[in-house]
Amino acid sequence: MGFFGNLNAEKYDRQYDDGYLIRRIFNYVRPYRRQFIAILAAVSVLSVSSSLNSIFIAAGIDALEESVANTLLLIIVALFLATVVDYAMNWTRRRLLTRMLGGVVSQMRKDAFNAALDRDMAFYDHNKTGKIVSRITGDTQEFGDVLLFTSDVLSQLISVIFLLLILLQRSPILTIVLLLMMPIFMLTAIGFRQIARRVTRQGSRAMAVVNDNIQESVTGISVAKNFRRENMIYEEFVAVNTLSYQTNM
Repeated sequence: MGFFGNLNAEKYDRQYDDGYLIRRIFNYVRPYRRQFIAILAAVSVLSVSSSLNSIFIAAGIDALEESVANTLLLIIVALFLATVVDYAMNWTRRRLLTRMLGGVVSQMRKDAFNAALDRDMAFYDHNKTGKIVSRITGDTQEFGDVLLFTSDVLSQLISVIFLLLILLQRSPILTIVLLLMMPIFMLTAIGFRQIARRVTRQGSRAMAVVNDNIQESVTGISVAKNFRRENMIYEEFVAVNTLSYQTNM
């Protein structure tokens, strides 16, 4: 893993626990309380409607076995309506969430930029401006993507709880067997989370190295051309770009 050698932690990097991060997130979300409540409502309805699709399909198979035409027709209509509600709630959720995240990410960038302005000159003697710019723009956008994925996970979690209640009525024994498998999935997810958190941090650092190299090269391009050093600049960029590729891969 020698290609990680240039991806050391920056002096401003911090490691926070989950409770502190959740409090910080809610501080940014607090101005959008109404949108947040509407998003939760849309997620709840979306979860139920998505679960109903599976229930209606199972009921439709039962109706086919019993050759009940009227019941099958009603199930098809109900499945269609559930799909329409599913689409409408998903559209509403994504629209509201995108608007809210736009404001949250914008405020985070303002705070990060203001913090960068408050640093003294000694700070920039040890931290390159290109890397800082990359972390302000790139990391905040990644934060918005994470919240978007979180809403998807929340919707799936509600669907699982709803379906478990249905499954308990169908077959308690098989449902218990299914629940006994959950610790395996949970431990796997926790392990993946630890790895993903470390690797994505390295990916952000790698992209910061690339952006820093581009900024320095473009800023000093006139000097490089006067001394005919374009090949050297290109070779340095290829090296850091390959570093970023290998890290993210």
